[in-house]
Amino acid sequence: MPIKTVVCEDNAALISTALQSVVALIDGEQKRNTTTVGELQSRVSLALSGGSTPKALYAAMKAHHLPLASSAVQYYFGDVRMVPDSSPDSNFLMAFEQLLHAVPTKHVTKIETVDISAADSAAAFEAALLTQLPLNESGCPQFDIVLLGVGPDGHTASLFPGTPASKETERFAVPCMPNEGITPYVERVTITRRVIQAARHVIVMAAGKDKQWVLDGILASDEDVASTENFRVPVARLLRECTGDVQLLVNRDMVKDGAASL
Repeated sequence: MPIKTVVCEDNAALISTALQSVVALIDGEQKRNTTTVGELQSRVSLALSGGSTPKALYAAMKAHHLPLASSAVQYYFGDVRMVPDSSPDSNFLMAFEQLLHAVPTKHVTKIETVDISAADSAAAFEAALLTQLPLNESGCPQFDIVLLGVGPDGHTASLFPGTPASKETERFAVPCMPNEGITPYVERVTITRRVIQAARHVIVMAAGKDKQWVLDGILASDEDVASTENFRVPVARLLRECTGDVQLLVNRDMVKDGAASL
C-alpha cells in the first residue's frame, strides 16, 4: 500500500498528529469489532513501540483519552529488552509509567523478560499472538494497529540491519541482539516483518536530522532501493510491503531542504 507521509513542524505537532490518528483508528476499529465474539477479541489490538516520541504519545493518550484507552484497547509490545520491568531500559516500564498503570492488567499482553530465556519468551509471545489475534489468509496474526519508531541506523522494532531477526520470514516473534554500538546492548524479543506487514494500520513516528537518509530510503522508488545499499535498511524494506495502510509521521528536521513535495 502507498505510504502516507505527514511532515509536522515540530515534535509537539508530531505528537498531536499521532494522537489524532491513533484515537481515530481505535474508534474505527472498535466499531468494526463490535460483532466479534469474545471480550478480548472485541478490543482493538495495539502494538506499542519504545522511544522518546511514543513516550510523549502515551502520556497524551492518558491525559486526553483515558476512557477510550483504558476500555477499548488490548495492548501488546512490538519489542522489548530482556531486562527487569524496573530497569530504566525497559520498554514496559516506560509505557507503564506513561499510560498502562491506568489500564486494567488484563488489557495488557506482556512479553516476559525475567526468569526466562529470550527464545522461550519469544515462543510464548508468538503463541499468545496466534491465540489472541485474528489470522490473515497466510496464517499470520493480524494487529489492528502497530506503532513503530525509527532508529538512526534504520532499524524499527528490534529489527536491526543485517541481523537474522531482520531477515526472518517464517516466525512471528523472535529473540534477537542489536548490532554492536547500539545501547543498551542486551538481548531482545521482537515481532517480525511478517507481523508488521500484516497489520491493518501501521503508524511510524520519527524525528531528527540524523534520520534524513532513512526517510530517503522509505520514500525511494523500488529501483533506487534495489540499487542503493543504504536504502535497504529494515524499515525501508518492510514498509513498502505492508498490506494495510501506513502513516509516516515525521518532524521538519527529517526533511532535507528543498523537499517541498512532502
